[in-house]
Amino acid sequence: MILRLLLITSLFLAATAFSQPTWEQAEPVLERVCWECHDDSVQEGEVDLFSFTDEAEAMASHHLWEKVARLVENREMPPADKKTQPTDAEREILLGWIDGALDRVARKGAGDPGHVTMRRLTNTEYDNTIRDLTGLDLQLSRKFARDAGGGEGFTNTGDVLFVSPEQMQKYLDAAREVASRASILPGAGLEFRSEPVGLRGSATIAPELNLRLRGWYFDRLGEMLPDAFEELRVEDYLRACWRHRHGQGELAELGKQGDLDPVFLQNWWNFLNKETSNPVLNRIRIPWQELPAPGNESALKEGLSAIAVEMQEWMSESQYIGGATRENGDGNFYLCVTDMGDGNKGDLVQWTNLEVTIGRDKKVPLFDYVGEQIALREKGEIKAAESELKQLRSTLALRGTHATGGKSPEDGFTVQAPSTIEIWLPAEVRVLKASSKLEPDHPDSEFASFQTAVMAGQKPKLRPLMSTLRFKFADRSKVGPDFFRAVKAKSRIFPGSRESRLNETGLHLTQNRAPVGVYYLTYQQLAERVPAAERHRPEQILIDLHHFWLLSRKRLGTERAALWDEFLVNHLADFAALAYRRPLSEAQNSALAEAYQAAFAETENREEAAREVVVRILVSSPFLFKTEPPQSSEPETRLDAWNLASRLSYFLWSTTPDAELRSTAADGSILEAETLRQQLARLLADPKSRSLATEFAGQWLGFRDFRDDTNIDPELFPEFDEALRKSMQGEITQFFADLIANDRPVTDILHADYTYLDQRLADHYQVASFEPGTAAAFTRWPVDEPRGGILGMGAILASTAFPDRASPVRRGDWILSTVLGYEMPPVPADVPELEEDGLVGKLPLRERLEKHRESSSCSGCHSRIDPPGFALQNFDAIGRWRDADSEGKPIDATATLLNGETFAGPEGLKGHLAGQQADFLRQFCTKLLGYALGREVIITDRPLLEKMELDLPKSDYRFSAAVRTIVESRQFQNRRND
Repeated sequence: MILRLLLITSLFLAATAFSQPTWEQAEPVLERVCWECHDDSVQEGEVDLFSFTDEAEAMASHHLWEKVARLVENREMPPADKKTQPTDAEREILLGWIDGALDRVARKGAGDPGHVTMRRLTNTEYDNTIRDLTGLDLQLSRKFARDAGGGEGFTNTGDVLFVSPEQMQKYLDAAREVASRASILPGAGLEFRSEPVGLRGSATIAPELNLRLRGWYFDRLGEMLPDAFEELRVEDYLRACWRHRHGQGELAELGKQGDLDPVFLQNWWNFLNKETSNPVLNRIRIPWQELPAPGNESALKEGLSAIAVEMQEWMSESQYIGGATRENGDGNFYLCVTDMGDGNKGDLVQWTNLEVTIGRDKKVPLFDYVGEQIALREKGEIKAAESELKQLRSTLALRGTHATGGKSPEDGFTVQAPSTIEIWLPAEVRVLKASSKLEPDHPDSEFASFQTAVMAGQKPKLRPLMSTLRFKFADRSKVGPDFFRAVKAKSRIFPGSRESRLNETGLHLTQNRAPVGVYYLTYQQLAERVPAAERHRPEQILIDLHHFWLLSRKRLGTERAALWDEFLVNHLADFAALAYRRPLSEAQNSALAEAYQAAFAETENREEAAREVVVRILVSSPFLFKTEPPQSSEPETRLDAWNLASRLSYFLWSTTPDAELRSTAADGSILEAETLRQQLARLLADPKSRSLATEFAGQWLGFRDFRDDTNIDPELFPEFDEALRKSMQGEITQFFADLIANDRPVTDILHADYTYLDQRLADHYQVASFEPGTAAAFTRWPVDEPRGGILGMGAILASTAFPDRASPVRRGDWILSTVLGYEMPPVPADVPELEEDGLVGKLPLRERLEKHRESSSCSGCHSRIDPPGFALQNFDAIGRWRDADSEGKPIDATATLLNGETFAGPEGLKGHLAGQQADFLRQFCTKLLGYALGREVIITDRPLLEKMELDLPKSDYRFSAAVRTIVESRQFQNRRND
């Protein structure tokens, strides 16, 4: 015994003389302290520490030694009731050797990507990928077998992602469900609809192609047509045409000089030089033809301006003005009539129903009001200048007059166009209204054409034809129809708005005729303007398929059929590249074309054949599996840009890369550190990172399937209904989604002073101050210490409870194993459950647990598990706060650890966990790394974990720091070839 102590002492002195103890120094400690219970014959807890002969052999089971180190360091092993206990020196030797040995193994293979079995898409990844490929959230995986967990406990671990024949059949059924919703037309590409599309022939497809072509044409043409009148640049186009007419240059060159559209300029020239009898159009053509010859710039400019003003009026919306309002009594009123520029034969117009508004709303007939005003002035009751009386008398004198001596209405008068009657009225008159109509029964009324308006302010300058006024004709007019045809022709050539121009120029698509007008582009002209880089886009192909309009009337010839097939195969290849998450190889392109032809030979329907190819794509390995570089003779292979983009997207979004991420893969920039960091930040901030909250945090902490899996007795807890389940799951999911997207500290997981509430949950938690927000279902809300962080969330508290009561054991075990990463031994087979111990109803729960711990086989674990669980006893089985148990006895939430440390309640537990932050961070990093790599964390990941733990405090523990360290690691960017 003395010799053994001397040997141990000498070994300890040797250990202190050198940096780390060796296996040879640690083995005697193991022999004295450990082998009694953990040799090859006893193996308590199924642990054998005797059979290892050297360090290399021991480190082959490094997980075991990591566990040994933790138990020894926490003084949980050997158990306190064992007589043989290590000295402090022996503990230092054993712990020093384990740490050094683990470190040597880890650093020797540091950065090893590890073995990762080729991974198929998980059910969640499948649903998300189908959603992002098709725009349909079909949730097809509900019919699949449930994914199992592996590695660090996640469903995305390659070793557990099996594909059975039954699963393959379900994939085939799902692919057919997706394909049935596909509309696959030449030029339009693949579109997925909410309902199955059905079998369609050429006659059915032709109208849809027509609509798509029209839509594409309008979208692109709308960008090129002028909008406001100023954008029409009328004077500039007219001047260029005038210069060309007078030999000052070719149209094309003049257009370049003036930055004018060459097509619009040619259209202007054609219009101005085409003879027509249309009186409306000639109001533009003739003034242009009469512009002065070169040398009189002032007259030229005035003439161009006059035409532009005329056009601006013509291109405005016509309106009828039956009344006029003036402000502050400024100016006079005017009753105006035009003869529309075609003479005044029959243009006898009656003004009737003349009425003035005084102040805000007092209405008086005009002539009655004028008569009263004259009388007041003649009596001297209103002082007025003689000129006012003269104007009032002149207005009153209009009553009953007729321009040609005929009979007028008693309350009105009759004028012959053109006519402008000026009426002065006192400032108190705000509004003058009047009605106008053609004199009935006049023998020349069938030739009448006129316009009328009531105006106020400055005296108007009326032209014979005012485009802003309504055109008026007799009911059986001989001139009206011709005039309206002339106006309609003008409107087609010079529509008044961009929308009208689009509708007009689009007629050549639907009616297959040349468009008219000035501001338009044919579909051929538009196609020439599409940038070369965009000409491969599916929409643009529609321009080349113009002749498919006739499909409903003509048979599809050989040439057209070949073109149709070519386009469909190209569309399928585009879809396959998205589904495969990388460009297709030549062999894959050829295989798709062959598959399409084979399917067409069988179905004799092109769209249905294309759907069969969609099915083939969706059951292929490049879609169902996250395929990576093929194995080579090298130990490992660097991921190419496409693989890296896919790994990043499935890590952070659980779905396929989006367009921006694909573009960084296409140009290779994602392989550059700066671009990778930019994309990482973008993906984390995107709403799709919510998948990281549910798939990573949800699986790690056990709340992903909370709504379906939590088993609470509905009779004992009727409040725990579906609405409350939904709110609880929403709270914790939103908490992690916010933590990820807004890059909050991971320490908030345990120590946040806020949570996310809706009204249902606020009532359940008795948060009286809660005020729901208006923008989202859940509102970020400050909460007191017991509720902050996951330890106070209903989803955690209910999922760690028994159906009928809160469970300190389950909650304590969850904190130690899930949150802190402590490995707990399995429950001994011969230990009864509490419900079977015969003490139900005889002792309170806490005393029953203490009785339970009297068993030597139970005390080791329960002395560790129970204390943190006791600290949460103020929360009942569904997370409500309580001060007394179901029997009315005060809750005892005190906890005492093996080392004598005590704390009480959630606040005390959080204080204790703050002291265990290193263990929590190691567990967080381990789980995140295992999720990111899709495998179990191995010994050679130890340096990477240490780097993650060092990088976190440098960034104030921001979530992105841990993700960035992983993504930039050799493990994430490489694949081991074994």
